[in-house]
Amino acid sequence: LGAFIFISIIAHCYYNSKNALSKWDYIIYILQFVNLVLAMSRGAILATALFMFIYLGVYRHLLVKHPVLTIASMSVVGVLLANKRLWSFIHNNIIRSEVGNSGRNQVWSTGFSIANKRISSLFIGQGLFHGVSIAQSNGMTFDQFHSFYVDTLVSGGIIELSFLIVLFIYIICKVRQCCNIKMKQVYYSSLVGYLALCFFESDSVLSIGYVDMINTIFFVAIPLLLSNILNEKIRENGTDVECSKYK
Repeated sequence: LGAFIFISIIAHCYYNSKNALSKWDYIIYILQFVNLVLAMSRGAILATALFMFIYLGVYRHLLVKHPVLTIASMSVVGVLLANKRLWSFIHNNIIRSEVGNSGRNQVWSTGFSIANKRISSLFIGQGLFHGVSIAQSNGMTFDQFHSFYVDTLVSGGIIELSFLIVLFIYIICKVRQCCNIKMKQVYYSSLVGYLALCFFESDSVLSIGYVDMINTIFFVAIPLLLSNILNEKIRENGTDVECSKYK
């Protein structure tokens, strides 16, 4: 749920890169962020925080353009966190330091040991789902390794992981051709958040399943479509007007 809300915020930012913010947009953003917090997914909250910081703070220069608003917002957050009951709720339900990484280190260790069984499995993997079957036969209770990188290494080895790295580098280079600066910024920012989320969740691309399909659409298909948007000047009432079109 947290990852889905993260994706929905990205979609909303794509929408607002072409349309001005309205009062309904602000209401929807508030609902999205409230539901993100209530989902209590630490990975999704981290991914969204990285995405918003890079997009609004680095690219849109919100922190520099509106210093008073930034200081006021930080002050409000500081006052709220000073409330013991609120901080206790955040610590117990969101940070959850007592559970650490929820046993992921043990699951990751199991995945690495399976990938390192043989030289061949390290390079070409154990095959889709077969590595999970091996881990479950050895006592693992999960149906995934809770890390996109570990899952990829186990299923397809170094070769598949290298292919995906090259794929994302290719997409990043292609997106640079897009004439819509805001859309490019949304993609670059969201990709950082997604890659951070991938450390803690098995949110892969180019695979089967609902989650994998959504990720493929937002981090592979949409950016490739964006790369085909060109700027073309047309003559309108004696004035040059820029319009976007596809190759």
